[in-house]
Amino acid sequence: MPLNTSALSGANIVVLRQGTLDVQTTLGNLQSFLSGVAPAVPGAPGAPVQGNTTNSAIALTWAPPSTGGAVANYILQQSAAGSGNWSVAASLVSPSALISGLSASTGYDFRVAAVNGGGTGPYSALLSNALTAATLAAPNSVSSLAASGATSSSLTLSWVESGGAPTTRSVVQRTPSGSGAYAASAGSFGATGGTVTGLSAASSYDFQVVESNAAGSSAPAILTNVLTTAVLAVPGQVTGLTLGTATSSTMPLSWTAPSSGGATASYKVEYRVTSVAGAFTALNGVTGTATTLSGLSASTGYDVRVTAVNTAGNGTASVIVAGTTAVAPASSSYPAVPAGIARVAAFDANAGLTLNGSNLVTALADQSGNGNNLSGAGTGITVVPLSQNGLPGINMTGTNAGLAAPVGAAWLAKMQGDSTIAYVFKSAYNGGSVARLFAFDEVTSRSAGDYFAYVNSSTTTPAMTAYRRATSNGAGTGLGVYTTASQLTKVIIRWNSAANSGAGEMAIWYNGTKTTASGSFVPTITAFARFILGQTTDNTTNNGLNGLFYEAQFYQGAMSDADVGTLVSYMTGKWGS
Repeated sequence: MPLNTSALSGANIVVLRQGTLDVQTTLGNLQSFLSGVAPAVPGAPGAPVQGNTTNSAIALTWAPPSTGGAVANYILQQSAAGSGNWSVAASLVSPSALISGLSASTGYDFRVAAVNGGGTGPYSALLSNALTAATLAAPNSVSSLAASGATSSSLTLSWVESGGAPTTRSVVQRTPSGSGAYAASAGSFGATGGTVTGLSAASSYDFQVVESNAAGSSAPAILTNVLTTAVLAVPGQVTGLTLGTATSSTMPLSWTAPSSGGATASYKVEYRVTSVAGAFTALNGVTGTATTLSGLSASTGYDVRVTAVNTAGNGTASVIVAGTTAVAPASSSYPAVPAGIARVAAFDANAGLTLNGSNLVTALADQSGNGNNLSGAGTGITVVPLSQNGLPGINMTGTNAGLAAPVGAAWLAKMQGDSTIAYVFKSAYNGGSVARLFAFDEVTSRSAGDYFAYVNSSTTTPAMTAYRRATSNGAGTGLGVYTTASQLTKVIIRWNSAANSGAGEMAIWYNGTKTTASGSFVPTITAFARFILGQTTDNTTNNGLNGLFYEAQFYQGAMSDADVGTLVSYMTGKWGS
């Protein structure tokens, strides 16, 4: 037998050829055969290990035997999983194989044995139930293809994948709708949609979406006659910018939407301190035609302007409108109460106000802490923010609208025994029309020592020593305070009941009639009733102050001259002259 042997590099393998028949073996086996000595049988290889798998093939590898003779080749067997019906899958020299021709989604068992001139060694442990992959199908067409968010140059496409494991997708378009060739769409697309860019304004488009994988492509999903918008113009100019009643830190605004230009998407509200030139602070994304600026500084002027905005840009800003915030409200800080004196009630236009949305005062809290609060309803009881000395006042100009102590309240408007009352106001009437009357009841005749009145007014009368006495009409004796319209008037009255054996009580009234040229005043009511601010009528037919109210304090006890002086300094420092 003529032999043609050749060593294969790195494998010690020789090929014996006779005619057209080739036999492979190791150089060691060939030497043993030629020397007449049979090699030792190889040991068992390692169990096969499953590698890359498709729906028709499985790649396997295994470890060569670690014992026995040198391996000439391997015999790989397969069977249906668990059946034990073995057949030779391959005879190989290297410890690896790619077994093809398998069925999809099917389990197989594999084992391998090593062979040399001494015989076939034992089989390896099993690789059990090695599964092939399922058969890959071409993707299904996407469903629910839709367009949204169209602009003049872009729109969003969305869809739902319907299975088939797509690996790629294509989106194509054509315009005008219904004619022409499709071309690839510009944009970025994911598994469920994306944004198409580079479109023409006011144009109709058809779109197709196709998904593909190694098994093929889906039928196209088609969406026709999708319209882009026309080129959007910037909005026109905002008009009618109006500033509402400001507080010390807020300023309400309203305006009229532009009557021309493109549709407004939102508004940009800008403001800056009037005396400071430079950039505005912007409040962006405002919807509607009203808003309120907040976080402003008290007693500060602001320039405000409003601009309409859409995706095309900003319109022309409105005309700048200037406004000023109110003085910061201060907590009421009253003088210390002297020993032996009790502050029964205190009301202050600078604190304790309850307002409704129309700036109408609906309640005034007692600042003494005794809970003698006033409340009411009606029209015309409003706050004047910068009324006096930088502080607010309560404007009492409404009809049948008052703030009053509750009916039946323990405290009304009178003090039993020694008393002191402090009051600050501006009358809305001329002196010849209505007087302000402070009445002392129960005793029809009083001497100058029974009471003391201090009136701070720029009018010549009354002054500290020129007060008027009211005549008696069965309701007792009273002291009337007469002032001109819009004149700031600060009044302190001290009643000392000790001068009348401890009897008497003092109350405050506002309504009276001037009866003589000398300036006497006659009370128009005959019984004391609850304390009322405003012009109103109750079951005792008494009218309250009409004009501007600032402050009222009611003390139980007659203050000393020094304490009255302290109260005068407080009132003058707070409210001015």
